[in-house]
Amino acid sequence: MPRNVGIKACIDGDINDLIERIRPLAYGSPRHFTQNDTFFNCPSDGRLKLRIEQNSPAQLIYYERNNVSSLSISKLSSYLIALVSHPNELKVS
Repeated sequence: MPRNVGIKACIDGDINDLIERIRPLAYGSPRHFTQNDTFFNCPSDGRLKLRIEQNSPAQLIYYERNNVSSLSISKLSSYLIALVSHPNELKVS
């Protein structure tokens, strides 16, 4: 399974200053995007979510990650992604 590391950080001060400081580390320019995640109960130890993003195919994402409550700790996840053609049919109203 592919893996990634999620990192959340609190930004104190000017975000533009931070962007300029980390720009040399990035593969490209910063971009803004909005994701709408719907989470489902999953009987296994993993997690399941449906991600809808404008101008991108919807994704059903299964991932495994340890429960970590602190924002100061990075979170390693293993995941599988399946593209979804009709994402709204998976949601229960």
